[in-house]
Amino acid sequence: MEYPAFHARVIGRTHFKAEEVPALIRALPDPRLCDYLLEQTDFMAVARPPQSTKPEKNVFEAALEVSKRALDVIEAIGTAGSDPAEAAMAARLAGLVVEVERTVGRLRASIDLTRGGKSVLLGTPSLRQHASTEIDCAAHATVSDATEPPLARLG
Repeated sequence: MEYPAFHARVIGRTHFKAEEVPALIRALPDPRLCDYLLEQTDFMAVARPPQSTKPEKNVFEAALEVSKRALDVIEAIGTAGSDPAEAAMAARLAGLVVEVERTVGRLRASIDLTRGGKSVLLGTPSLRQHASTEIDCAAHATVSDATEPPLARLG
């Protein structure tokens, strides 16, 4: 894609064609790009877990990463003198929570890989009631419906 065409799409003068989006994300595999493309939607970018001959190890590592990211949120809230209502702190917490949501999505995808790609959550009541959706976001990311808190999907 030539620069003028790319610029026209980024500023909203014209829309991306469906076949251009995966190519763009493969060229720039950054979740911030997916976030930009998904802005003002109910979806968020979640990186796929790495391919491995030991998917159980990926599940364990993904669970550890979820714990680490959640502890980052707790640490930020517990910082002396921090007020979650303050704009700067609220923005920081929002960013940390997005990272927790992404790592929970990666954990879910890692669990699915241990089952041959079959979702472990398809039969859960919360998903049947909510009709959660997943679509491909190129070779490097999955987009998950973010209208329901990710931790609610696990319970």
